[in-house]
Amino acid sequence: SLPTCLQQRDGRGPEDVDMDACTPIVEFRIVRDEDDPSTIPVDLGTEVGQFIRDHLTERPGQQIQNTDIRLERGNGAWQINGRFYDPNRVDVVEKLNTHSTWTLFNNSGGWSHPLHIHDEEFAVIHRNGRPPAPYEAGLKDVFNIGPNDTVKIAAFWTGEKNVGKYLVH
Repeated sequence: SLPTCLQQRDGRGPEDVDMDACTPIVEFRIVRDEDDPSTIPVDLGTEVGQFIRDHLTERPGQQIQNTDIRLERGNGAWQINGRFYDPNRVDVVEKLNTHSTWTLFNNSGGWSHPLHIHDEEFAVIHRNGRPPAPYEAGLKDVFNIGPNDTVKIAAFWTGEKNVGKYLVH
C-alpha cells in the first residue's frame, strides 16, 4: 500500500500532510529540444499592480461597505452566515462604482474550505492580521479559508459584469 500524503478521516481537512509521500499524478518526458523564443517582460503588468493598489486604497469621502461572511457548519453541511443556499434570497447588495471590503471568517470548528466568489476579483488585504503571502498578492476569486482563519478582501464594483445576481459558495 502506498503512503498517504493528504489523509483525511473526518472531512475537516488533511491531517499530517507529507508531500514526500504523495503519489505523482503527472510525469513529463522530454523527447526533444526546442527553441524557446519567449521572453519575460521587465515590467510584469503595471495595470494589474495599480488595480490591486486601487483595491487597497481608501479615498477621502468614499463610502465603503463592509460585509462579514461567516463560514459555519450546521445540520451536517456548510452554511454562510448561518444559512443554506436559497436562490430566491439576496444577502449582499453592492452598488456600481463603489469600494467594499468583505471579511471572511471560518467559524466551522476546525474545518477548512475554499470559498469562491463569482463574477468579481478581490484583493487580499490581510489574512489573520498579516499582509498577504506572495501567492495571494494578486487578484483572486477563490480563497482557502483554514480553521479559525479571518481573511479581509476588497473589491471595486466597476462594470457590467457586476450587474445582477451571482453566487458565493
